[in-house]
Amino acid sequence: MSAGPVVQHDFHSGSAEILRLGLGEADIRDLLVGEIGEREQAALEFDRLGLEDQAEAMRAEALIVRRYLK
Repeated sequence: MSAGPVVQHDFHSGSAEILRLGLGEADIRDLLVGEIGEREQAALEFDRLGLEDQAEAMRAEALIVRRYLK
């Protein structure tokens, strides 16, 4: 059984690249604010379920993300 010919790819040609989404400062801020909100909501849900360790972990993550907003 033959795997077929080995194809060499020129990664510098651009054919393997995808367009990257350019984010401005406001876009990044919105993204971070959204991440904080998701983690705070998750913490509330964990609290409701009596999962204090997970709730605290979500709050800690939100705090880390919040530091990037300053």
